[in-house]
Amino acid sequence: MFRPSFNKGSVLKQHMLEALRDYPYTVLEVGYSAYGDGIISGFEVTPEDGGRFMISPGILKLNEKIYVSSQILTIDQINGKHYVYLTIQNQDNPDGGDIIINIEQGLEPLESGFEIFRYTKNAEMFEYNDIGELFRDSMNRINQSYCKYAVIGGSTLHPCCFRLFAEAILESANATSQDVAFAYQCLNGIRNMNVVNHYFKGDSSNAEGLKEEMKAILDKLKKSSVVEEKQLEKLEMPKKTVIS
Repeated sequence: MFRPSFNKGSVLKQHMLEALRDYPYTVLEVGYSAYGDGIISGFEVTPEDGGRFMISPGILKLNEKIYVSSQILTIDQINGKHYVYLTIQNQDNPDGGDIIINIEQGLEPLESGFEIFRYTKNAEMFEYNDIGELFRDSMNRINQSYCKYAVIGGSTLHPCCFRLFAEAILESANATSQDVAFAYQCLNGIRNMNVVNHYFKGDSSNAEGLKEEMKAILDKLKKSSVVEEKQLEKLEMPKKTVIS
């Protein structure tokens, strides 16, 4: 790897400028080479006054390529249910090539592009009060549960989905040590797909399937709690004695 040195009086050469150009992108490629497609950082959605959404700058991996959006993207809210996508556009010019990240929305899912969220007009923040709201898939929320996030070995759900699941696990008195360990991993941020697959015992790359598995685990813990409460009630009931 060549590192240029810009010392006083030195001659600026082409390969020195090329090194400056290539180094930042090489760092991104190498650093995230083991990650799947999805959002690496940023692209958080926030509703604004006036019926608009603001999407923050971010880093996206798509088809094994890294894309960086350094600008805030905005889009107007439209009546009805809508799907919002990021699309990549390449524009060539005499000085090189421009990579433009656009944001598009439609009434139906797009075949091309990267889904970032779904909504209905006047949608609230996507921060759910509890995981039950996530399971109900309410469209009056900014729904990012179908937005893929890049981790080592694949892509998975938005971090907020894992946070809600972790909070529900930690509230359960019947959670096992494995449940608790995974919950803390969720709160710290999932970084490896193997951790998710191991906990859910299979391929967990499908967003809808993963939410169903989360619901099944929480339902099982809830049923175990009801059974234990009934057993305790039986034990606490005093035995009848007959006095003759």
